[in-house]
Amino acid sequence: MRELAEQVASILRAELTFDKPPTSGDRELYEEPPSRGDFTRIGRVPAAKARFAPELCDDIEEMKHLFCMVSGEFVLTSGVDVDHAIAYSQIRRRQLAFLALLNEQAEFAETFLTQPDMDNYFGRNESGVIQGRGYFYKACYNDLDNLWLLCHACNVEKSDQEALTWFAKQEPYFGEAFVKCVEEAGGLHAGLLIDRVYYDTGTDTKFLIGEKEVTLHEGESQGLGQFVRNWFFEHFKEHYEIHKEFYTKNFALLKEQLLEIQALAEGGAAPEVIQARFNHLHRRLEQLIVVQEALKKYAEETSSSGRHKDSSVSEEAKEALSGNTIRLEETRSLYTRIRALIEVHYGEEFMREACPADQFKFLSPDPCRVMLETLTKRLSVLPLPSETQLHNELLIWYEINSTTREELQEKLLAAQEAKEVAERRAEEERAGREAAEARIKALEKRLAAAGLDEEEAPVPSKRPRC
Repeated sequence: MRELAEQVASILRAELTFDKPPTSGDRELYEEPPSRGDFTRIGRVPAAKARFAPELCDDIEEMKHLFCMVSGEFVLTSGVDVDHAIAYSQIRRRQLAFLALLNEQAEFAETFLTQPDMDNYFGRNESGVIQGRGYFYKACYNDLDNLWLLCHACNVEKSDQEALTWFAKQEPYFGEAFVKCVEEAGGLHAGLLIDRVYYDTGTDTKFLIGEKEVTLHEGESQGLGQFVRNWFFEHFKEHYEIHKEFYTKNFALLKEQLLEIQALAEGGAAPEVIQARFNHLHRRLEQLIVVQEALKKYAEETSSSGRHKDSSVSEEAKEALSGNTIRLEETRSLYTRIRALIEVHYGEEFMREACPADQFKFLSPDPCRVMLETLTKRLSVLPLPSETQLHNELLIWYEINSTTREELQEKLLAAQEAKEVAERRAEEERAGREAAEARIKALEKRLAAAGLDEEEAPVPSKRPRC
C-alpha cells in the first residue's frame, strides 16, 4: 500500500507543474471544487500569459498584440486567453473522482496524505472528510504544462470539446498531422487529474479511480499545452516570423496613414483631399488582403509538406511573404500583358528568352534593367504599331521594380492624387458646361415669355479680337 501511495503522490506532483509555493490563504479547505477564478498573476497579467507572450508578440518591448496559433492572426493582447488544453470541465470531474477515492479507501488515504507535499493539496475537515485545499485547485488550474494562448474567439469555439477532436479540425496549423504526431509520441493518456503525452511501455502500474483506469507512468511525459507550443514553434516558427515582420511593418504604415487623414480632417483640409487619402488607404487594404491569402497559402503548403524543417515549401510563397508581396501583386498582371504583347509581335521564342515566366519573382533593379534595355534595342530596330504601348508598359514595370517600397508608395500616392485631381477638374468642366447650357435654356425661356421671337431677340455684339 505504501509503494502505491508513493507512486500516486509522485504522479500527482508530476502532473501539477505549478511552481509557486502555497500561501497561508491557500490552506483553506473546500467542500466542492471552486470555480477556476483568475489565473495566478504577475502584476495585472496572468502568469501564464506573461511567460508565453514574448514568443508570440509583435513587439518585445510593448507586446500590444499577440499571435493566435489557431486563427493565424495578430490580435490585441487583451483579446488573448490563457486556455486549458485539457478542458477545465474534465479536470473538475477528475478532482471530484479523486477526492471520492480518498474518502472511500481509508487505508490508502492515510498513507497517501503522509507523502511529501500532499498536505499542501489535501486535508481533513472537522468531520474527518478529506477535502481539497485552495492550493490544490490553484495548482490544477495554473498547471503550465496544460496551458497555452489563443485568441478569445477561438477559445469560445473550442469550449470544453475533447482536445484532440478539436485540434484535428484546426487547419492549417494543427489538423490530423498534429494528432498523428501526438500518437507517434506515444499518445495522450489519462492522468490522475490532467492527461499527458508519453509512451506506455505496458509495464507501468495501473490505478483505478472509480471506473477509469489510470497508468502511473513515472517516466518522461509532456502536458498537452506544452506539446502544442512545441509543435507550433517546431513546424511554424518561420511562418510566424514572416507574418510578424509583415504585420509590424504594414500595421505601423496603416496606422500612420490613418493618423495623417485624421490630422488633415482636423486641419480643415478639403473633402476631396481627405477622400483621395481614403481611396489610397482602401487600395492598400485590398493589397494586404492578397498578402493575407499568401500567408494562409504558405501555412497550408507547410502543413501538407510533411512539416519537416527542410521541407520544400514553394519559393514563390516564401518570396511572396518576404516583404515584396505588395509589389509582386501590383506588377504580376502588368508583366503578363508585356509578355503577351511581345509574343504577338516578336514571337514566342524571343518572349521566353527576354521575359522568362518567373521574372516577376525577382523584384530588383538589375533583371528589370536588362530586360528593359534588351527590348528597347529591339523596338528601335523593329518599330511596330504597338511600340508606344509596349514601351510605356515596360517603363512602368521598370519604375515599379527599381524603387524602394517607400519611394513606390510615394509615387503611387502622387500618381493617384494627380489622377483624382484631373478627374475632379474634368468633372468641374463638365458641370460648368451643364450649368452654361442650363443658363442658356433658362434665358431662352425668359425671352419667349417676354413675347420676343427669334427675329426680335437681341444679337450679342462681337468684340474685336486683340
